[in-house]
Amino acid sequence: MAKQCTKCSLIKDYTQFSKLTKAKDGYQYHCKECNNKDNQRFRDTIDPEYMTRWFGKHRQHWNEYIRNYSTVGDTNTIYSITAPNGLVYIGHTRRKKRFRLAEHKKFYKSRAQYIPLLYDSFDMWGIDNHKIEVLKEWIGTKEEGMEKESELIQFYKSINRSLNIKD
Repeated sequence: MAKQCTKCSLIKDYTQFSKLTKAKDGYQYHCKECNNKDNQRFRDTIDPEYMTRWFGKHRQHWNEYIRNYSTVGDTNTIYSITAPNGLVYIGHTRRKKRFRLAEHKKFYKSRAQYIPLLYDSFDMWGIDNHKIEVLKEWIGTKEEGMEKESELIQFYKSINRSLNIKD
């Protein structure tokens, strides 16, 4: 199914629109790309100090968010991000998994961090066309988690299916 963006007038798939429960069809009127451009313009040109003021006013809320979603614990999580062509990125985190997996999308969009093969795959196939799944979770040391991550990366490299950085 498709929808026309009221900003750029392009007809795009519904996956290119954010949800809006009050809208008749359940999606925003502007596509994600147009919304992102408007948001960036607001942050860069119209009110560059907005975020500084927001963090000042909402410090307690923000600290609670970070405590709940980014806390490093003793649980190791190994996850995979699989491209439509079967190539696999292996990651490890000790943060709450929802927070860490969301970071990949954020870093990809902002290019604040760069993982060449994974981001090239996002460019080619679209980030939402990649399957993200948790492979294993257990309580243990960070070193145990990193060792398991390394083993899986080496396995996928050995069969030429890895999106992790090449040696």
